[in-house]
Amino acid sequence: MATAFVITTATNTVLLGPERTGTAVFTVTNQTGHAVRARASLVAVAPTQTSWLTLAGLSERDYPIGGTEQLSVSVAVPPEATEGLYPFRVDVVSVLLPDEDWAQGPVVAFQVPATPIPIPIPKPIETEPRGYVETLGGALIGGIVLGFVLGGIGLGLGLLGSGNAVDLGSAIGAIIGAVLLAVFLGFLGMWIGAIAGAGLTLRIRGFADPWRTTLPLGLLFPIWAIIAFVIVLSISSNIHADGGIAGFISLLLATILAISPPALAGRAWARWRKTGGL
Repeated sequence: MATAFVITTATNTVLLGPERTGTAVFTVTNQTGHAVRARASLVAVAPTQTSWLTLAGLSERDYPIGGTEQLSVSVAVPPEATEGLYPFRVDVVSVLLPDEDWAQGPVVAFQVPATPIPIPIPKPIETEPRGYVETLGGALIGGIVLGFVLGGIGLGLGLLGSGNAVDLGSAIGAIIGAVLLAVFLGFLGMWIGAIAGAGLTLRIRGFADPWRTTLPLGLLFPIWAIIAFVIVLSISSNIHADGGIAGFISLLLATILAISPPALAGRAWARWRKTGGL
């Protein structure tokens, strides 16, 4: 007995895309010799699940004698489905004469690709500038300004007290005291100013944890500063550059030399602790 409908498809295998979706198209031709209203149904062949298949448009259609209709079947496979071939077919049956006019379509299989393993995207490593310029600039500005300010205040207070001296010995002692006070306050000002200047500059520039830089800076400064001042002032004394403008320049150079190495060493320590490099 000749089949009532001829069901054909362009391919028997449908390769799904990365999203695990695809479409299969079937052509149904009426060969009953009379006009007929027919119903198309999707038949899932194990292990295919019926819920993965969707027939586009109407399932019941009117077919004239020798008429054809195209049926589009959408396939959507969930991620948990394993890789492999999943078969199904399209059956067509007459609505009025289902036992007489019917046909089974060819089995079509869709190829489910393997679930792609997500490649972890590494988080970008936050990098920040080295910070040596910021540290050095902040430490020098803070140390020089506060050092000279406090040193000047100390010298002024000492000289003000020397005005009450009753004799030459007392005046000389007061002047020596003023110088010592100026040296002490100037040294303290450089120490505090360098730490505060470097930390504030790093904070303003957005560097994380400025204390990692200022802590070693503060620890190194008093030891190195004494050495630096002794070296510079000894050299200036030997070349007779310890007075007037030359003396001021020597003092300024000694201050820069006293602040710079601890500032750079402090920043180097902070970067080594954070990144393992300088």
